[in-house]
Amino acid sequence: MDRKIVAILLIGVMVLSVAGTMTAVSTFGFFGKVLIDSDIAKEIKINENAYKKQVQIQNIIEDWYYYPYDESDIFAGIYSGMFDGLDDPYSYYMTKEQYDDLMFENNMGDVGGIGIQMMQDKDGKMAITKVYPGTPAERAPLKKGDEIIKVNDEDVSKMTLDEMAAKIRGKAGTTVKIEVLRGDQPFVYEIVRENNVVKTVYSEKKGNIGYIEISSFNEDTGKDFETHLNELRKQNIQGLIIDLRDNPGGSVNAVLNISDQLLNNKTVCYIEYHNEPMEEIKSDSKMLEIPYVVLVNNRSASASEILAGAVKENNAGTLIGEKTYGKGVIQIILGLTDGSAVKVTTGQYYSPDKNVIQDIGITPNIEIQNEYSNGELIKDNQLEKAMEILNKPITEGAAI
Repeated sequence: MDRKIVAILLIGVMVLSVAGTMTAVSTFGFFGKVLIDSDIAKEIKINENAYKKQVQIQNIIEDWYYYPYDESDIFAGIYSGMFDGLDDPYSYYMTKEQYDDLMFENNMGDVGGIGIQMMQDKDGKMAITKVYPGTPAERAPLKKGDEIIKVNDEDVSKMTLDEMAAKIRGKAGTTVKIEVLRGDQPFVYEIVRENNVVKTVYSEKKGNIGYIEISSFNEDTGKDFETHLNELRKQNIQGLIIDLRDNPGGSVNAVLNISDQLLNNKTVCYIEYHNEPMEEIKSDSKMLEIPYVVLVNNRSASASEILAGAVKENNAGTLIGEKTYGKGVIQIILGLTDGSAVKVTTGQYYSPDKNVIQDIGITPNIEIQNEYSNGELIKDNQLEKAMEILNKPITEGAAI
């Protein structure tokens, strides 16, 4: 079969298109075989031997592989494989279709959701960490702890969290089919997406203690936290609990805004980007005048770990719960010239004491486990310990 195979120069596509330089890549087809011009290889600074090996494998597939295949799938696998070689779950290649889905989700004005918060663990499993009240997910009913295994009959085991989220979201009024594992039992739900604005901050007063739960960080979380805190202050609270358990992270700017309310001109974190010096990030000169506790668990990740580390290492409050998840790296998405894209790690965060967060996490001042039965919380030991610590000085003070 006389068929010309168009070989795409892997690194050249990414590096040159991101840099804004358009370079023509030449290949020579001969009776179905692909050859590489060594001068071109040197010009675009690729590993010539590695490229020749790719071409050899490509020709073997062309000549010997038995089953039908789509050439575009092979190249997508090659690009994905480059990131697999980095052993970094947060850096990966997106096909044009995957990138379009992500951008559609981010730019669609009538986007709908179902009202859940999800997290992908280090084994790749997708778990629901929160079901928001009054949402389609609650009515389904999905439950905290459910493992999502299929979306619209597609297996999610090889998807990234971004990919799965893009498939769950969609036009308000449309239906998404979700299959979950609850323990060992599968459940299938068809859920109608709604335009719902999920609030990330919730607060209440527990006796003399204020309680603020932050479920994730978005562009509104910082100002919402300040609003809830000011409302609690009006009620003369004597202490504050900030609950970051199951918080997967989000906007670092929101964390910095919250840190401005809690820390007095202290280091919040350090940021180090590729080939750049480490940068110190400090809070404003405000300070919370009452004692406070921050609750964390093994699903407190990313931006929530920045806040937890800042509170602990500045001795500003007491950290209670479990060691956090350990996600302290930064990614950006770069579009490529053919409409595909890559998400790549470009730096990482360090705690105020310059401790690495990635793959290590933040260890609380007081480590304590909650009690569960069949996946349901039966005793919140972490919250009880926080109340005990904050009430103790109040009781002693009253006795003086």
